Amino acid sequence: MPHYCRLCGRRRPNERFSGRGHRIHVCRDCQALPKEERHAIEARLEIEGFLSQSHISNKNLDRLRQHTSSPDPMIANAAAVVLQVAVIAPYKRKRLRVLRRVQPDLIAAVIDLGLTSWAPLTIEQDWADLEDDEPLYEEYGAEEREITEEEMAAYALGLEVEDEA
Repeated sequence: MPHYCRLCGRRRPNERFSGRGHRIHVCRDCQALPKEERHAIEARLEIEGFLSQSHISNKNLDRLRQHTSSPDPMIANAAAVVLQVAVIAPYKRKRLRVLRRVQPDLIAAVIDLGLTSWAPLTIEQDWADLEDDEPLYEEYGAEEREITEEEMAAYALGLEVEDEA
């Protein structure tokens, strides 16, 4: 019965895994990769996984903030984009709709980075279902308003944001 390697995504025969490789689900070929490359693949998979979660928690936001300081610019950029998505729309339900209203260019950034399988057809269907008078902010417990660059930077750094009201 084949085993799944979580790094390369292949199903490999039992002989392609060492003792430790069985436990961590990494084949011998992937274990032979340089340590930095393995960590980059693992970080990329972790960042992609956040978008598939139904709720991106505060612990996940902290983890994304750690990835934004990664020495690998690809990982840092991907983490920054997913962090922005998580701050704007932490819940998976209607995430595309919220992003379209608040920051539509972020959808293109996520797709360009290859972080999700949001197909253009799915986006168009989601946008077609959107009514202009639909109160999206009520389900997140906030009033409708623009998010400033300062607020976005503060959220990304994990700082508290004071309400102006």
